[in-house]
Amino acid sequence: MKIAIVGNCQARTIHRAMVALAPNHEFELYHMNRIQRACPVRDDIESWASEVALSDVACLINYLPKSGLFSEAALLPRCKHVVRFPYIAFTGFHPDCVYLTANGTQLTGPAGPYHSAIVFAAWSLGIPEHYVPSLFNRFTFKSLNLQAFYDAAVAKQGSEWSALGYNFSEFLSLNRSFMHTVNHPAVDILIDTARQALRHIGIQPTEVDIDVEDELSEAVIWPVYDGLLKDVNSSPNFMIEGKEVPLRDFVTNSYQAYEDHRGVTIDGHGVEAAKQFLTEHYVYAAKV
Repeated sequence: MKIAIVGNCQARTIHRAMVALAPNHEFELYHMNRIQRACPVRDDIESWASEVALSDVACLINYLPKSGLFSEAALLPRCKHVVRFPYIAFTGFHPDCVYLTANGTQLTGPAGPYHSAIVFAAWSLGIPEHYVPSLFNRFTFKSLNLQAFYDAAVAKQGSEWSALGYNFSEFLSLNRSFMHTVNHPAVDILIDTARQALRHIGIQPTEVDIDVEDELSEAVIWPVYDGLLKDVNSSPNFMIEGKEVPLRDFVTNSYQAYEDHRGVTIDGHGVEAAKQFLTEHYVYAAKV
């Protein structure tokens, strides 16, 4: 059977896992971001969509638009079978991890597109850089009600998986993070997703443990703050491109990125709560 896997960076690991889990079948990866960058006109994208439609099964990540050339509606009349698999975006372990824009363009910092709402809020309020690492404590995290972000993320992801016929509950019982960032899952949950997707296709995956590279860990691993995992005290440091970056260095580099854009409008979803908290409590929070 020939299976086309259509998705983003998560799909790369899904593809490698499926190849290992079902070696008697043929799998082809279609990376949407790369296709869109390489194809400036619709006709070029149409050729890729036509190629996907020639497969026995089109396996689509669930974040793809509900309309368009790679949508389930467009492919079903042309493809024998279409199966969707979940897009794993889980903010519960990293509720402080946000995207920022500068004059509407994505802002890059020391962790690439990922920023700390606490750090950015501190910079925007003029809090001296050397105070900021001390703000990363349980008083701050509890005051920002980060546990509520976890509960909301569990409900949202669980609902999305259930709607597609996938089971998300196993990973919630592990008491450890299965995410490197808000949208970069660890390899074990991607392997499990691949197993479930294969069953939806009608292929029984091998039950043997497989070794698949944890590719997404090579970019950024955001720390899980104290209190989010029961009885687990986490390091406040970051892993960026395979190197450990202490919190203090991350703050320094973030402040520099924001200073480089002083005078332009920097904005991002999820920073207002941090700003409000620091406006009211930062002197006390830094001393906790």
